[in-house]
Amino acid sequence: MFLFLISSKNYSSTYLIINEFANPQLNINQEIKENFQFLDIQFDNIKLNNFEKEDHLKENFFNMDKIKELGLLYNVNYVLINKVNEMDGRINLEGYLYNVESGGLIDFKKIDLIKYKNGGINELNIWIGELTGGIKNKWIDNRNSILFPNPNEITYKKTPMKSALRSFLVPGWGQFYSKKKLYAFLWFGAELSFTIVSYLSFRNYQQSRNNYLFNLNLYNNSNDEREVANYRSLAEENWDNHKISSEMTVFFAKVVGVGWMTNIIHAWIVGPRPHYEIYKK
Repeated sequence: MFLFLISSKNYSSTYLIINEFANPQLNINQEIKENFQFLDIQFDNIKLNNFEKEDHLKENFFNMDKIKELGLLYNVNYVLINKVNEMDGRINLEGYLYNVESGGLIDFKKIDLIKYKNGGINELNIWIGELTGGIKNKWIDNRNSILFPNPNEITYKKTPMKSALRSFLVPGWGQFYSKKKLYAFLWFGAELSFTIVSYLSFRNYQQSRNNYLFNLNLYNNSNDEREVANYRSLAEENWDNHKISSEMTVFFAKVVGVGWMTNIIHAWIVGPRPHYEIYKK
């Protein structure tokens, strides 16, 4: 962890800026001083080092009381905490701007970009420039050099609509297409299970109906009292089974239908979307 502190004045606003780099940035102080010459910048780590020795930095900076304490320690209006990390070919920057008077978060910025030359410092310059009113065109041009100029014209190979259409044909296919394999197996398994139960209920309904008609016919054509009583009892039992199986068939058919539609909507929600900015090759 590398911490750099800047106490700067911009008209009536003063900032305590703490930059936390995952990787060493030996020239950060000089670069910031050159890039923001219109600000009164002072580097002072002595107070911060004492603050760190008291174990405050080992805890979460989001605590309002600690923000107020830092503000009083440096006599500033705002505390800006930036965390910059460059790894796996990407640049991650998280910026938190706090109001010292209330200790609350008033602005936040999160950046996830492909790594480019001096990208970490460049993104930090842009972020600080946005807050202090000193953005330079060369910083924006440097970032835009890696961005695709017309992202609206890009045709994506995978889309949420294609995911939904696949799940319309086969439940879970859209989720599998979107690399959500757990969801895919769950949807496919659930729909398959309910479909099988619905089919079995329908078969029981048909069998109970046929048995009812068969026993009813025997009942109507028999003159033996014992047979009449037996056929009547069987027919009544078949009728009850027929009603239960019919209701179960309708219920599980509705479950399958609602589940199918929900599966399509879910496939669209989890469908593949671009999570990052689009870059030039």
